[in-house]
Amino acid sequence: MDKTEGLKEFFVSGFVEGETNSQSVLFLEDEKRESFLPVWLSNGEDRLVRDQLKMKPSISGMYNVCEELFSSLDVKIRSCIFTGVSMGSQNVMLTYEKKEPGQEKSKLEWISVNAGDCMSFCLAQKVRFWCPEEVLEECQDLTEESFSSRKRIFVDTSSSENKQKYLM
Repeated sequence: MDKTEGLKEFFVSGFVEGETNSQSVLFLEDEKRESFLPVWLSNGEDRLVRDQLKMKPSISGMYNVCEELFSSLDVKIRSCIFTGVSMGSQNVMLTYEKKEPGQEKSKLEWISVNAGDCMSFCLAQKVRFWCPEEVLEECQDLTEESFSSRKRIFVDTSSSENKQKYLM
């Protein structure tokens, strides 16, 4: 069963760098640019995401190891699905296909993790981002004034080439 049925797909649209004592935010938008999804990044994760958006090759090494490991285990990360907000943190479900030795078909499995801790991994694995409407509303609790003085990095999502960088 496809766990993304009935969900809205999102693409990377921007990044707002946090100042001292404030979190950085990765922004995702739907294809029609009607909805946005802010992802509050944990300390350290923000630098990894920023470097990926600036296409710095230096961080690819750590994810090459993950890619080799997944390949050897016949595991393919499929999607990042936002599942809710609890205690100020956004939660996601990472779905993956795993092929058991001796089996022809892959089995769809999932793990639940904090969204702020896994965005650079998701970008490196080129997973697709999905969110149900009710969770989207929980995640949109912010105002433009909160970000007006922060340094911004925006991704040009108008071209299909940039969207493909983050898709399987």
